[in-house]
Amino acid sequence: MTDDKPSSIAGGTEADERNLMQRIGLAADVLPAGGGWYPKDRVLEALLDLTSDHPNPSIATLGGGLAVAVLARGLGGRGTIWMVEHDPQVIEITNDMLQAVGSHAEVRVIEAELQDYDRQTLWYDRHVMHLLPEALDLIFICLLYTSDAADEED
Repeated sequence: MTDDKPSSIAGGTEADERNLMQRIGLAADVLPAGGGWYPKDRVLEALLDLTSDHPNPSIATLGGGLAVAVLARGLGGRGTIWMVEHDPQVIEITNDMLQAVGSHAEVRVIEAELQDYDRQTLWYDRHVMHLLPEALDLIFICLLYTSDAADEED
């Protein structure tokens, strides 16, 4: 296994993946292969760095998936993650990941429909934002860009 080969979970290198999995105490095959839309291993490591000094972090993720599972595992039972998500399938996949990683962190799911934000953008319904706590230590926005969106930019 060479360090510059692509990672199986998050678009980094195999060395990045090994470092991340060691840090959260998991074997590499516990989490699913995600493809190009998951946050990169180094981004996930940075999220863990940002929360490591907080005894009881309060984190919001706008979007579910791998970042929620890695944060929940990395927190080791500290703090609360508030996951805002519109897609029931992503919520189910995230719950499966949380179970697979053996998470003991509190993850609260806020289902939010997507609404027209402007003429080109859909975003989470602003009316559910009051369900988030007033003070947050970290907000992570996980956007999914489809190949159609990428093709339009070219």
